[in-house]
Amino acid sequence: MNALTTRFPVIDAHAHLGEDCVYDVAETEEELVSWYDRTGVKGMVVQPYIPRPTLPDITSAHDRIHKLCQEANVWRRQGIRNLWIWGMASIHPHLPWAMYEEEARRCVKDLGFVALKLHPLAYGCNPKSRDGMHVFETAASLKIAVMVHTGTGIPFSDCLNVEVPAKSNPSTPVILAHGGANFFTDAAIETAKRCDNVFLETSWCGIHHIRKMIRILGAQKIIFASDHGDNLPVELEKYETLHLTDEQYEWCLSRTLQEALRLPKISD
Repeated sequence: MNALTTRFPVIDAHAHLGEDCVYDVAETEEELVSWYDRTGVKGMVVQPYIPRPTLPDITSAHDRIHKLCQEANVWRRQGIRNLWIWGMASIHPHLPWAMYEEEARRCVKDLGFVALKLHPLAYGCNPKSRDGMHVFETAASLKIAVMVHTGTGIPFSDCLNVEVPAKSNPSTPVILAHGGANFFTDAAIETAKRCDNVFLETSWCGIHHIRKMIRILGAQKIIFASDHGDNLPVELEKYETLHLTDEQYEWCLSRTLQEALRLPKISD
């Protein structure tokens, strides 16, 4: 258990399951859940690692996450472990639009997913391009959030590219994964300042960068995440080092995400 998780309900906004065809990494259900057992983190939003760009591979990756979500519901009812899991869809944005929309709708309406992921580097997609804008428009129509990978993968992963789609869909929460990834922290902060619906997720960010984000934007704009189970204890340790107020911790560790994704309050 971690000192923070004994005081606050922590939700990891950025977890992965499956095999990644771009980065050659993988994580199984057993590996993923074991980190939450060890750290005491209460919830996670799980997205697939980048699936191959075929519809069967994409739907299979989403079905696998849905099965894990259902298993978590059983674990809670049976008192096995108090872990809450929600799904985030990752669909290749260059698929035909009707195909993209159909899978997004299935994930939200049938599987209960709460967000869409856009990875500009892995998918070769500028967020403000036609296909990129379509991701945000689809999310808006489904009343869910969009998470966008930022930092590595310039120029498409430049945080400033998110300003146009975010402002064009002001009711859609937009989460900048990795908060600019250290090299583009200022761009992430500037984008969040300009757009009320933009939030910064802090996995892999330096402690001094997270502190700067909180100081300038307030904890209500900041979201805790790991990006990988192995990194979960490290991210928790970083937040311990920040020595925030209880109110700031509550926002960063769960409340900002819960309000952005309209998640239910998790119980002990």
